[in-house]
Amino acid sequence: MNLIKDTIEYLLATLVHNAPILLFGIIVAAAIAVYGNPDKIRARLSNRATTSVFVTVAFGAFTPFCACGTMAVVVAMLSTAIPWSAIMAFLTSSPLMSPDEFILISGIISPGFAIALTVA
Repeated sequence: MNLIKDTIEYLLATLVHNAPILLFGIIVAAAIAVYGNPDKIRARLSNRATTSVFVTVAFGAFTPFCACGTMAVVVAMLSTAIPWSAIMAFLTSSPLMSPDEFILISGIISPGFAIALTVA
């Protein structure tokens, strides 16, 4: 019984600790999904492929998203038809690697790349 109680307390403490960052990631993902015009975003980023990669790398590297927040933003990016290069640049520049992200990168790119990214 103590194990269950300790697990629930730890889970709640972790949720409270990560809530601001997770909430920020969810809000950004929701804003991209709701206010992002897929055609306009695709047109702007497709015409400036190099710029879009640098912008998404900066966004991924300097935002304090946890792994859950990163995945929420990636899903929102996928739903708004942002170019693949920009999505992968954001995903790989995010500072945290979670099991979800590892599996996603392993399946999309390769397990070797996922391992190298985790080690880096």
